[in-house]
Amino acid sequence: MTLLEKALSAYQEHYASLSALAVSITGNVQDAEDVMQAVLLRFLEYPERITSARNLRSLLQIAVRNQAIDLLRKRGRSIPTEQEVLAQCVSPCATCELEEMLSALALRKHLAELPAPLREAFLQHVLYGARIKDIARELGIAPNTVTQQFRRIKARLRAVLAEEASHF
Repeated sequence: MTLLEKALSAYQEHYASLSALAVSITGNVQDAEDVMQAVLLRFLEYPERITSARNLRSLLQIAVRNQAIDLLRKRGRSIPTEQEVLAQCVSPCATCELEEMLSALALRKHLAELPAPLREAFLQHVLYGARIKDIARELGIAPNTVTQQFRRIKARLRAVLAEEASHF
């Protein structure tokens, strides 16, 4: 496994905590997603910056923090203080954004646990309306099998969302 592959694996493994860090600095989910994408792109464009695999999590945290601060500076916003972050978390809008982000992270985590071909096929079906018959042909399995697997995935995702909602 190359150093870049180890860094990408660490990125995926710590995505939830890194996203939470980005949200705490930027103050909203959309900016945090921009930060996370920029960090990933930076690693892909400049893999030589990853000098060792000793502590990739720390490297990622520093990269997310720096990217979030750069984003705020470019937009002319100041870095929120701890009190401002806490006050924002009390507001209903921030709570809704946080709930949305946590639900999305839970969904992403459970989708990531699926085998890659099945995950991609499921997303193609749900997001882009790909037909079951075409997916079955591509995967080399019966359409009824694909339908049954998709039902199981949907049931599991519903359970995950219900569990996340019960925490709030």
